Amino acid sequence: MINQSVEFEIKSNEVPIVRINGEEVPIVSCSYHYVTSNGAGPGANQIIATVMNPLTSHQIVVAYDCISKSVFVQGDDWLKPDDLIAT
Repeated sequence: MINQSVEFEIKSNEVPIVRINGEEVPIVSCSYHYVTSNGAGPGANQIIATVMNPLTSHQIVVAYDCISKSVFVQGDDWLKPDDLIAT
C-alpha cells in the first residue's frame, strides 16, 4: 500500500475539511466521539469522516485518533493521487 497523507482541518462552527495528499475531498458525513477514560485505558477522542472520491463516487471512512495522533482508513478503494480533483 502506498503511504497517503490525510489531514483534518477543524474550526469552530464550520464544516470540517479533509485533505488526502493535499487535495480537499468531499465529506459525506463527519462526527466527533469523546469517551472519558476509565481504569483500563485513556478513553477515546476521535474524529470520523466518510469521504467520497469525486471521480468514482466510492466512499471511504477515515478516523483520526486525537490521543495517539494516528489515522485509520477503512474502505476497499483508497483514493490515489491521480483520482483527486483540486478544489
